[in-house]
Amino acid sequence: MAAANTSGDVSMPDAAAIAEKELINDFLERFRVAHKTGAGNDGIEYNTKTFETAVTEMRQGVRNNLWHYHILPSMKVTEAPHNPDAFYFENFDQIRAYILDPTLGFRLGYLFTVILEQTPAGVSAQDLMATEDAVTQFHSCVTLIHTVMGLTDVEPHDYVKQIPGHILKKFFGGLEKVHWYTVETLEKWTEAGESGSAANQT
Repeated sequence: MAAANTSGDVSMPDAAAIAEKELINDFLERFRVAHKTGAGNDGIEYNTKTFETAVTEMRQGVRNNLWHYHILPSMKVTEAPHNPDAFYFENFDQIRAYILDPTLGFRLGYLFTVILEQTPAGVSAQDLMATEDAVTQFHSCVTLIHTVMGLTDVEPHDYVKQIPGHILKKFFGGLEKVHWYTVETLEKWTEAGESGSAANQT
């Protein structure tokens, strides 16, 4: 009978790490489904629209449908009753996974590019997003992506890395015109060590 391997060369996967990865995957899948169908991962219809609708409306220069929460994601920054909790970031691991996801991260950068380069001239953030809660969501999303680059080791698609700062300049008056609640919350997460597992992954 072969002796048991006690050298420590082979380690078993950590159960907690596996469970956390599954939670992250489930979290991302909610967004993927919503991008494609406008429905939640559990099949509940939120009367939301798809990623293609978002791109079309941004090219036209005005949001006419509900899609900003799952296509311009951020932390919880509004109390709009139609915003399902399933689409809030709650830690850096979720943000990192979203940005680095080959579908979701690319789409976010693509929509940023459309907003920056293809919206009609002279359109303001209020014109573009149509409602105050949508402007807040847009501002928070752009601020979050712009800020998180300096707080973690995330190396996203070039779309995502370069464009948020230009959007802050064009629609909100400059790089210093960030959504301060979003910045303060990210800083609190950093101080509390919420970024640790994300920053140390390779």
